[in-house]
Amino acid sequence: MQIVVLNNKGYEPFIDFMKGLCILWVVLTHSIPYHWQQMIGFPFWGAQAVPIFLLIQSYHYFKHEDLPTINWGKLFKRIILPYLVVESIIVLHIIIAYLCGSGVLSTPLRSLFLLGGNGPGSYYVWIYLQFALIILPLFGWLQKKLAFSDFTWGIVFVIVSEVLEILCSIWHPSEYIYRLLAFRYIFLAYGGYIWAKHFITNNWITINLSIISIISIYIFQYKNFTFEPWIFNTDWRYFHWFCYFLAIFLLPAIANISYRLMGGVFAEFIKYAGKYSYQIFLFQLLVFYWFPLEINSWAYMIATTLLSIVPVLAYYAIKERWQIINK
Repeated sequence: MQIVVLNNKGYEPFIDFMKGLCILWVVLTHSIPYHWQQMIGFPFWGAQAVPIFLLIQSYHYFKHEDLPTINWGKLFKRIILPYLVVESIIVLHIIIAYLCGSGVLSTPLRSLFLLGGNGPGSYYVWIYLQFALIILPLFGWLQKKLAFSDFTWGIVFVIVSEVLEILCSIWHPSEYIYRLLAFRYIFLAYGGYIWAKHFITNNWITINLSIISIISIYIFQYKNFTFEPWIFNTDWRYFHWFCYFLAIFLLPAIANISYRLMGGVFAEFIKYAGKYSYQIFLFQLLVFYWFPLEINSWAYMIATTLLSIVPVLAYYAIKERWQIINK
């Protein structure tokens, strides 16, 4: 049995390492052409970035003995305001391009309202806010009111997740609406709770659950099977509750082994990227807004990946150095 022990009382460097890996995977999701992703098995690792980010968010919420209250000022300053600034830059560019006669307003502004923002991955902010404002506080409140065992809570989350799958199969919400709803991710709140209470444990049970996830991802992504009404048939083909055991158990364990074996400058670089993962996420919205997706070129993949990450890290490195000098 392998247990990845997390520091619930203070700073945990491995969390930053995982965030660094995940933000790199997010950028690669948008820079690597889809058919290349299929060839390298990206759905089994890189595409798990958003689930792991939500697991980390849930873990940070539940690791406290006294569950945190919503800090509206901090949430607005750290999450909402930077996102609005980035989207405002994109909208301003759209308007200027239109006024100069080299652009159209309808498509990008339609995307702004229907997709929750311009730039690939813009939906994540809305999912994050649903977790922060509704899902995690509600689960925390219920967890205090109901004396359920952790196993029973797992059954509850399975039932809720499956009911949502069936309801969506009946309702068939548009991809625009479903994209912005946290329905498909709700089970991850329980995964983060397990991290906080029992750390990341891999034994024969969790390994078998991870294997179920691997098989499920393969069936849905590579074989294109449908199981409605039990499993909602959507473009988010392998984002279902039974696909998340891989992200909850096995992938973090593999990442932890890599973290311990890697060490040195490279591990520190990934941790540093994790420290500023949200800023990188926002900057890559701009990068991929200006550079079209699905270009089958190694040069494109390398250039957009570097453009999304290096300027952000360089800016904060210079800023931190400047603050040290001026102390």
